Amino acid sequence: MNQVCAVPGRYGTIAYWENDCVIGRAVATYGEWFESEVDVFRLYCGLGDTVVDVGANIGTHTMALASLVGPRGRVVSIEPQRPMFMLMCANAIGNGYLQVEPFRAVAGKACHRMNYATVRYDEVSSFGGYDTNLMAAMAPGQVSEALETVSIDYLSCYKAKLIKIDVEGSECNVIWGAEKTLKLARPVLYVENDRVENSKELIIALRALDYKLYWHFPASYNPNNIAGSKEIIHRVGIVYARGQYWLNGIGVSLLCLPNGKQLPLPPDVIEVASDDEHPALPQYRQRLVPYLEEFEDATTDARA
Repeated sequence: MNQVCAVPGRYGTIAYWENDCVIGRAVATYGEWFESEVDVFRLYCGLGDTVVDVGANIGTHTMALASLVGPRGRVVSIEPQRPMFMLMCANAIGNGYLQVEPFRAVAGKACHRMNYATVRYDEVSSFGGYDTNLMAAMAPGQVSEALETVSIDYLSCYKAKLIKIDVEGSECNVIWGAEKTLKLARPVLYVENDRVENSKELIIALRALDYKLYWHFPASYNPNNIAGSKEIIHRVGIVYARGQYWLNGIGVSLLCLPNGKQLPLPPDVIEVASDDEHPALPQYRQRLVPYLEEFEDATTDARA
């Protein structure tokens, strides 16, 4: 089964991969994906702006950002997976978002070309969990394909107002490949940080680039979703899976504001207090996510 389906979405008709048990299921149910993140994006970009979507998947946030910046804006969208990239392009062009500039590539520190293991898209899985480091390590023993790695600096995004980064553990590589852009444009960054083992390095790297950091824990379920669905498909809580604790049903991201700029602050963020803290670590839960309960069933992971 590898069926492409489409539903009316908040920012236009959106096609999705039926086999995707996380993003695809959410789009099918709600017609949107993590709209509470888009609410944050609205604070920092507007008509005519340049924005970057790193790890665009099928383009849920690409479409939202294109709507925010309008036809005279610029949305640079990067996605390495072939089927997800094709759907992202279809969703952009099908809804008239000609301001989207799509790149099928891995975003990284420097430009090069290397092999990555291919994914079985005919099986049910969470295709938003595409880990390029893992796919590169697996390439010698599996069917693979060559992919370009490009840096943000290479793509000339020097007027960027906002950069969203969701690359499954490779966030630091993207940041290091965007240093010139970050120094020249001083954009707001919205960076996924759900992996405890990478968190400290990421926080240190962002602070070294003169950013002030805030935790943001967006809910996957929006009670005002465009489809009007009342179904909560991902239970909110903390689960133990793949050797560590994960937040389920909510995202774990860093809102990064450049020091020296007077910018609005969302009401639901918490300032990062130390390089070591992370909401999945028991010693920091009470300060960061005291409302979350731990449960055993990890089969409904909402943020792979």
